Amino acid sequence: MTDHVSRPERAATSPGDARDLRNLLEAVADVLTLPFDTERYEQRLAERSGWALTTIRGALAEDPTGIGWNADYLRSRFPLTQGANDRADRGEGQ
Repeated sequence: MTDHVSRPERAATSPGDARDLRNLLEAVADVLTLPFDTERYEQRLAERSGWALTTIRGALAEDPTGIGWNADYLRSRFPLTQGANDRADRGEGQ
């Protein structure tokens, strides 16, 4: 059995924390999911990876109550519709 040290600074303070974290993980997964036949696939995926990493780091560095905001920001940056994604990847509509 592994000794487990509790870290109070990382402990969930309310059930909302787990939901917000799940929402952030889903947003990251959505942003990093592109059809393989997408034009400029590698370039777009690299850019999206950077945005996802920045968002995750921001969520980790901030108060846990801000995690939901980070997920919402990432989703707004890369909407789920392909047309909106094309515009977001080009930096339009920001």
